[in-house]
Amino acid sequence: MSKALEKPLRWGILAPGGIAKCFVGDLLLPEDADVRANHKVVAVGSRTMAKAEVFVKEVFEGREGLQRDIKCYGDYASLLSDDQVDIVYVASPQSHHFGQAKACLVAGKHVLCEKPLTINAAQTEELVKIAREKKLFFMEARWTKFFPLLQEVRTLVHDKKILGDLVRVNSDFGEAFPHDHRLYDAALGGGCLLDLGIYSLTWISALLWDSPENKRAAPRISSSLLMDKTGTVDETTTAILQFDKIKATAVLSASLRVDLHRPGYHTIIQGTKGDLTIHGKHTSKPLAYTLHLKDQPPKRVEPKILGWGMRYEADECALRIAEGAVESPTMDHAESVFAMQVLDTIRKQNNFSFSAEIESLDSGL
Repeated sequence: MSKALEKPLRWGILAPGGIAKCFVGDLLLPEDADVRANHKVVAVGSRTMAKAEVFVKEVFEGREGLQRDIKCYGDYASLLSDDQVDIVYVASPQSHHFGQAKACLVAGKHVLCEKPLTINAAQTEELVKIAREKKLFFMEARWTKFFPLLQEVRTLVHDKKILGDLVRVNSDFGEAFPHDHRLYDAALGGGCLLDLGIYSLTWISALLWDSPENKRAAPRISSSLLMDKTGTVDETTTAILQFDKIKATAVLSASLRVDLHRPGYHTIIQGTKGDLTIHGKHTSKPLAYTLHLKDQPPKRVEPKILGWGMRYEADECALRIAEGAVESPTMDHAESVFAMQVLDTIRKQNNFSFSAEIESLDSGL
């Protein structure tokens, strides 16, 4: 660990829900667990003091010394006023991301904001503008991008050309949710596209859009979606992305209605010399990959995962902040904007919009 990173990055947690528990759990991994930076949770902000206190008690159980050092706030404004907080992890539903991330940046805090970064591209562009103007680090918490497995696969297919020319990428995320789940709530920016489809798009953008040959040229998009029984959120969505510059096609699919039952993999990358499949129950969390080359036996690789898998993005924040950077080269602002533009296009093609309240640029804390 470099000397520049011995000093812990001090985190404030905004909206302490389930995903925040996973994230903070990974921040607590021991220093000898192959980590690249030090972290410390110094504050938690929720809409009520009780929720913040319960979160701290549950997550830091058995770590009473750490608990005593954490300030709990029953509102978000107080969290942002805490001068001990270097960076805020925004873990609320996507309907609130824009207003809350904006408030963090205006308050002078670095920001790691959960995916999808916002509801639409205009909101993302506005946040990027503010972060750059204020010279603050700002990143979408697309944790999948930081898995060593994904980086290894990119090296294999982009640098080593192990699959030859890339021809197709199919990536699917299906998980059945009860109809009372937040993903069925349009007021919270629900639906499968923004919450699950963003992960399918992550693989497509990493492998095709961001390939050396494509050079981030935008794809042509055609799509369809099926709304839920109330007609308020998309329940099953499919999109075809055609990358004309490299003569490659991708299929993005997502569903809230059915689990992914495809045996063994959620993403397949096909090239002229073979294919590579990505394994794992969830498209967001790759566990292994299998390489299938012509006239060769399959080769399966299962890299070790550090904790739940969220420590990688946290360490990236610490590294880039220490450098004085405003973005990460692994998950840069342009990729976040591109993702929202793709999701905007799919929604527009299918006349799917949310309320003006959460689509606007006027949202606040």
